[in-house]
Amino acid sequence: MPPGGVAVTATMDPVALYNEKGCVGCHQLDGKGGQVGPSFDHMGARLKADYIRRGILTPNADTAKGFEKFAGTMPQTFGQMLSAAQLEALVQFLANRK
Repeated sequence: MPPGGVAVTATMDPVALYNEKGCVGCHQLDGKGGQVGPSFDHMGARLKADYIRRGILTPNADTAKGFEKFAGTMPQTFGQMLSAAQLEALVQFLANRK
């Protein structure tokens, strides 16, 4: 298994990735999930795809307002748990959640 103990799978389904990679523990989607990080609901209304991608690849680059006490919680290696295609599928999914 790669660092972080999460295997890269072949799924391209963003919701499956959200559950499989543990995003559900910290981010809400459709009102379900943790509240450690910003909600994924309506993310595309707040952020552009480039910003979302950067947040996944370099999570400590910025801290969302209201989540300062959780800064540094997201694994720095999270982007390595996704293939390039999975990353783009997740980014586009979130960017289109208006």
